[in-house]
Amino acid sequence: MTGGRRPGPGRPAAWGLLIGVFFSGACTHASDVRPGDRSSPAVIQLEERGRESRGTIVRYDLDPIPFQSVELDTAAVVWVAPEGGAIREIPVDQARYIQFVDRGRGAVDGVTAGIIAGLGAGAVVGFLTYDGPQTDPLALNTCLDNCSRTELVVGTALTWGVVGGLTGVTIGTIIGARVRYHIVVNPF
Repeated sequence: MTGGRRPGPGRPAAWGLLIGVFFSGACTHASDVRPGDRSSPAVIQLEERGRESRGTIVRYDLDPIPFQSVELDTAAVVWVAPEGGAIREIPVDQARYIQFVDRGRGAVDGVTAGIIAGLGAGAVVGFLTYDGPQTDPLALNTCLDNCSRTELVVGTALTWGVVGGLTGVTIGTIIGARVRYHIVVNPF
């Protein structure tokens, strides 16, 4: 090979890193809520979200319970079942946390992780694949053939950053971010 970009050992590893970051799981945002603490911002946020969004109540001993809307009372978690609209409740000490899926927040988390991972992986790939300027007089004069190491690193990092951001926003929107409100009955 006389110059320009060449396949290097870093390319598969960088792709693996990029893909691993995306599929390592959606981001989870957690807050502690104490039943009866109406002044807590987390409790206020839970009640607002609970009136508007579907979610899941996760218990310590049994399967998760889907709901259409939810309220946290001092003694019970009260919810409206998605099928039939029946109102049900369980004692707060049986509920571990209340979880919602936020696709908008997932998109922001995904694009952020994608851009960061793409920039980093692209810089590594650009650095490892540089083989010096092209010296063959019959070769096409492209940037990839006649660019410096710095230009290749920056160009590859920016390209991978854009691809990572687009991939991240897509996956983040599909998977969504998990927003959990851990129910703290007795903090001691």
